[in-house]
Amino acid sequence: MTRPQKESDMKREHRVTIRLTDTEFSIIENTAEQADMTISEYMRKQIMEGQVNTKFEIVADVKEIKKLIGELGKIGSNLNQIARYFNQISFCLSVNVCNSSLINSFSITSSRQFLLGSIRYFRSSTNTE
Repeated sequence: MTRPQKESDMKREHRVTIRLTDTEFSIIENTAEQADMTISEYMRKQIMEGQVNTKFEIVADVKEIKKLIGELGKIGSNLNQIARYFNQISFCLSVNVCNSSLINSFSITSSRQFLLGSIRYFRSSTNTE
């Protein structure tokens, strides 16, 4: 038994050939696979409709996310302690009522250097990831 003939308007008689780099081809191949289509179907749909909805599977390591949330909490706590310290010093200097242990624990210059060093360390640690 032979295959039934397609209607004349359903036949694909024209061929379009394009050349792709290995990178371009792998991107198209992966995207077509994610959309659960053949490469030909994907390319036709892209050309005719301009957009193909692909499905992405997000895999997350829960332990790693919990660890990062904990680290962010610690960073926030440190930042609050630094802000509280500087607010105490600025209030103390504006009212001229200073607790000598507060001012003597760090001089304003060393506190400023400590804060700038902390900011530099934080920036360098976030830029490397």
